[in-house]
Amino acid sequence: MEEWLLKRNKRHLQQMYLENCPPTKSNFAPILEEYGTSATAKDILTGDCNLESLNLSPEMKLFLESLKMNEKEKEMDIPKRMSREAFQKVMKLQDEMTTSSSSGIHYTLWKALAEDDDLAERHSLWLSMPFMYGFTSERHLKDIDCMSEKKYGVRRIHILRIIGLMEGDFNTYLKWAFNQHM
Repeated sequence: MEEWLLKRNKRHLQQMYLENCPPTKSNFAPILEEYGTSATAKDILTGDCNLESLNLSPEMKLFLESLKMNEKEKEMDIPKRMSREAFQKVMKLQDEMTTSSSSGIHYTLWKALAEDDDLAERHSLWLSMPFMYGFTSERHLKDIDCMSEKKYGVRRIHILRIIGLMEGDFNTYLKWAFNQHM
């Protein structure tokens, strides 16, 4: 069973390359570069890219055209600095029984930090710094992917739900940042 599951997952993860999907083709790969952050990729999102100059199929051009941000998306300002008050508020709402991370640091620690103004100020700044200055904590690079049943008793691989467990404080920051736009 384990061997079959490993083969199936490997095939699934390599599917784009095995089926020669558009992002793997030589004329499309330079658009993405390593992390999809090339100048061309940014121009596609803003609508400033001349798609005719990219030598792509009509279907790919249509797809790339659909990625253009609308005016509301262009105006979005992703929050970067979480305030002490915001950190304290989101941690107060966090359920301590939630599984938090592979590091073993439990939500109890962060909830305790949030109760002290000075510690909450420092931790909220520490959480914000990667988004302010473009680096990351090694601890935030790790996650655990767990598979659970969508429907009780049905354990078919293609209908299981994959849940990624990230560091609890990082996950809480992401919830806060995304909720600023909801």
